[in-house]
Amino acid sequence: MKKIGKVLALLVMAAVLVFSAAACISEGKDDVNIVGTWGLTVDSSLTNYQEAEMYKSMVEAMNAVLEFKEDGVLIVSAKMGESENKLQGSWKYEKGTLTISDPTGATTAGAGSTTYTYKDGKFIPATGCICIIKK
Repeated sequence: MKKIGKVLALLVMAAVLVFSAAACISEGKDDVNIVGTWGLTVDSSLTNYQEAEMYKSMVEAMNAVLEFKEDGVLIVSAKMGESENKLQGSWKYEKGTLTISDPTGATTAGAGSTTYTYKDGKFIPATGCICIIKK
């Protein structure tokens, strides 16, 4: 009897682990939690090597932080040398597309892009190579 109980307990634990791992892996474009702190990174596969290297040094130098709030407010902080700037805008996420707008409602974003699509743990711009990643 004890042996059957142990085997059942092991099977239940194994099933819980399998479903937990599947839940972690299955995050798709529709269930991304945008709220929180994000940063920028350069994805060299989206452009040529020289352009990616140019953007990479710029992105690393400015150390930008994007804070997405629950109410749709976006705070972007960037520090270049001794100068620090903060900008406020807004964001919305619908059907796998993240759109960033400035306070006037005009759409703005890095690399000339206004929309991002979630893929492989990051938001990839419609154009350009500067992606948004969770910190």
